[in-house]
Amino acid sequence: MAPSLTAYDRLSLAEKILKLFRIERFTYLGVSLVTTLVLILVGYQSLTQQYASKSAAGLMFGSAGVVTLSINRLLVMFNRVFKAVLGI
Repeated sequence: MAPSLTAYDRLSLAEKILKLFRIERFTYLGVSLVTTLVLILVGYQSLTQQYASKSAAGLMFGSAGVVTLSINRLLVMFNRVFKAVLGI
């Protein structure tokens, strides 16, 4: 399907797909931003207080996992866009 499309058709298809996933992209971006801030704040607190509690360690590992999951979902979405547009 995609190889027979012109460059303009592929570009408009990519724009439509990106517009379709706009809310999902902003959701993952917001979640990544919040969890990154939590990760930085907890790391700073652990360094300034010279100790790390179990709850602080849990927040750090939890935040890192959510950031990883969010980035993974965004990469999957862009991979689908490239497959649709380039016909790979």
